[in-house]
Amino acid sequence: MNTQMTRRDFLKKSSLVIAAAALPGRVGLFNVSPALAGVDIPFKPHAFLEIAADDSITVWVGQTNLGQGTHTGIPMIIADELDAAWEKVRAKMALAAEPFKSPVWHVQATGGSSSIRHRWDLLRKVGATARRMLVETAAEQWKIPAEKCASKDGKVIHPDGRCLSFGQLVEAAGKRPVPEHTPLKNPKDYRIIGTQRERMDIPDKVMGKTVFGMDFTIPGMCVAVVERPSRYGASFRSCDEKAAMAVR
Repeated sequence: MNTQMTRRDFLKKSSLVIAAAALPGRVGLFNVSPALAGVDIPFKPHAFLEIAADDSITVWVGQTNLGQGTHTGIPMIIADELDAAWEKVRAKMALAAEPFKSPVWHVQATGGSSSIRHRWDLLRKVGATARRMLVETAAEQWKIPAEKCASKDGKVIHPDGRCLSFGQLVEAAGKRPVPEHTPLKNPKDYRIIGTQRERMDIPDKVMGKTVFGMDFTIPGMCVAVVERPSRYGASFRSCDEKAAMAVR
């Protein structure tokens, strides 16, 4: 039995256990990507965003929510540039993947108040690009210039007042090439960013539905607990290493 394991090795191997345990189900904010789950999403212009035919909008967040509100703040940025209907937006926790790495640190991590700060421009671009693709899709169907169309609350609006919901457009929009450069909103036009919104993660946490790393189990899994000394500065008198190593 190999007893030499560094902290780094432990983190690598334990993360695989968490991923394996998470894949079978769809629980709380910890979820798997549609590609892994076998779910057909017609419109996914970026790893952060997907829109389904039922108008539901899912924002995948690759950073842990440690109380700072990233699972609400990140969706707010994308939803504003997208001109989404906020009540249709939900956040889900993504697994480890390249698109969720910090463009500054080049790692997928949570810390230093960087979840939004490092991704501000990227998140805005994700929403704006998706909005442009949806607007151009509607304009093409109506045979009018895209500049004549407006977007608001999850709909693209024709100059005469007709409208198509994002869900009605996603299948066709998903076949369009993703544009590289898209104009972003003027901050004066923000409707969601900077406003007070209820935290998306709070209801499930209050009800005990959110699944954390410590909640995952696998068959035959062992749990280690540190035995603390009774007073500061104390140390153990002896250690029966043979008995400890005899445990499978």
